Amino acid sequence: LPRADWGLIIMDEEHDASFKQEERLAYQTKEVAYFWSQDRGALLVLGSATPDVKTFYAARNGQLGLFSMPTRISGRALPEIELVNLLQEPEEDGPFSPRCRQALHQCLHNGEQAIILLNRRGYAPLVYCTSCAQVVRCDHCAVGLTYHKKLHRLVCHYCGHTRPFPSPCSHCGGHQFVPLNQGTEQVEEYLRTRLDPHISTLRLDRDSTRPQGSMEDILERFAKGQAQVLVGTQMCSKGHNFPQVTLVIVVDGDVGLNLPDYRATERTFQLLVQVAGRAGRGERPGKVYIQTRNPDHYCWRFVQDYDFEGFFTHEISLRRRMHYPPFVKLALVRMSAPANSEKDVQRLQDLGRDLRREGAENGVRVLGPAPAPLSLLRGRIRIQCLLKADSWAVIRQAYTRFLGKAANTGRCRIHLDLDPMQML
Repeated sequence: LPRADWGLIIMDEEHDASFKQEERLAYQTKEVAYFWSQDRGALLVLGSATPDVKTFYAARNGQLGLFSMPTRISGRALPEIELVNLLQEPEEDGPFSPRCRQALHQCLHNGEQAIILLNRRGYAPLVYCTSCAQVVRCDHCAVGLTYHKKLHRLVCHYCGHTRPFPSPCSHCGGHQFVPLNQGTEQVEEYLRTRLDPHISTLRLDRDSTRPQGSMEDILERFAKGQAQVLVGTQMCSKGHNFPQVTLVIVVDGDVGLNLPDYRATERTFQLLVQVAGRAGRGERPGKVYIQTRNPDHYCWRFVQDYDFEGFFTHEISLRRRMHYPPFVKLALVRMSAPANSEKDVQRLQDLGRDLRREGAENGVRVLGPAPAPLSLLRGRIRIQCLLKADSWAVIRQAYTRFLGKAANTGRCRIHLDLDPMQML
């Protein structure tokens, strides 16, 4: 940055995963900001209503100053959050329970606005062939293809591979398909065609915001009241101020809870508390409905009470017991090889065992090697190892020694990610 006279650096929503760059030149913006503040003698402010658990732990232990704002600046009450147990609701042909549908009707009847959150874009995340009972999958990745109705295509959200839809099933040549589950595109269609044909909607997700300036345009139009309902992914949860929004409905609160990531519950808590805060920011009180099929999960009681400190206490106890950050330093080593090369795929397993052995000799606990959750990505087989140690220096030393001995890697790729933000 071309200035030397920094006095104050503010990182708003410091918990947001987008501050971590994981592709190519990997870095954590929070760490860059910290070193800048130290070098320039500047004050660094990390702001969030749902702080990163590690950041809050550092503050609790006196490594950072801690200042709390227990109420909204306006003094208005936070909206009530109601959990909707879909296991006890009547079966519905659509994304909303009767309770949520009624609340939405009432909101719109009152001339107010609503936000609908579903953290899945596209029309349907999976498409099922009724002839062979197979999910249509990407040819290059171990994931199902997402149906995008407006494009009339199936799309891989990881490698970008697309194919026309409908087209013959690659397994059996069948032509009969059923879309499974729903994405933001399907929810928007339901609102317009089945709930009320007079509803005006906008959609905020990666697909609708691809053209330059489109995100700003969507937000401005909604702020001006040119649409009654905003449907979107986590982009809806950012710090937007829409005074006319009195209702937030989370279509599927369970989306992120079961991901293979020790931060899965933390991220769910952050997302839902943040999106709940979009309601009731004007003169009228707000209400939030979260639909779930897992009503007994411990996350919900903290979400309903906006109880970050209670959530933190529960989460930090789990991490202490399971030896996860902030009690250890954690790194992820990802290795990949072309799927069409048996020799390179076998070399992957050898490299994984070599890393495990090197870790044991250098005081690093290595979990794995194991197939990555996305075991095939862009035509490459992927495995990974989790590294745990008391310091970054120990991890770097073990990794450097491993690389020094890893001769003849062939077409294998090896990538070290310190403090990974996602485990896929």
